Amino acid sequence: MQAGHAAEAVRLFRRAVALRPGWAEGWWFIGTTSFDAGKFTVAKDAFQHFVSVEHKQPGPGFGMLGLCEFQLHHYKLSLNALERGRVLGLGQNWDFTQTVLYHAGILYTFFGEPAVGLQRLTLVANRLAAAPRVLVLHEPTRGVDVGARAQIHETIRQVARDGTAVVLATTDIEEVVAVSDRVLVLREGQIVCELSGRELTEDLVLSWAAEGGDVGDRRIS
Repeated sequence: MQAGHAAEAVRLFRRAVALRPGWAEGWWFIGTTSFDAGKFTVAKDAFQHFVSVEHKQPGPGFGMLGLCEFQLHHYKLSLNALERGRVLGLGQNWDFTQTVLYHAGILYTFFGEPAVGLQRLTLVANRLAAAPRVLVLHEPTRGVDVGARAQIHETIRQVARDGTAVVLATTDIEEVVAVSDRVLVLREGQIVCELSGRELTEDLVLSWAAEGGDVGDRRIS
């Protein structure tokens, strides 16, 4: 959904939930659309309303609430909500469940409970072991602080060491250089360069992303 259409849809749903405050689906739409747009405070408010009115299956709402709190750097609140969602049940969407367990694992480790954190991450790893061994991550450290960022990077490296292929999409050049063995640089939606080994530096990635670089034999045609 385009940004303008999404904003208009949220406005319409806000009018609807003002008339029907107990409409859980409306709060869910507002929350997920706002989350995808990076409006985490708005999304948090919507999911708080969702879990207050959804009595049959509130677990996914607590999971999303926890992800909002994570993005807002409210890590203790995030962990509490993520765990409550896990206990209540996160639904049938495995990608969503994996995201919740992944963030809970990171936070348990961050708060000095690595054994519990490992349990959560093992649940993710066990599922990955039974599936195609490719993990796709998009902006995995967006909005987190330095401590959580370092823990996430180490988890990515460990997953790769364990044999899972990791595909990382990020605009954070420092991050991509820190955790990657091979980098494809995109500019205006096109792959313009492949870098690895000693060529994989922040300066070269930035040069190719911004200007197209200056070494012709690295270009991908």
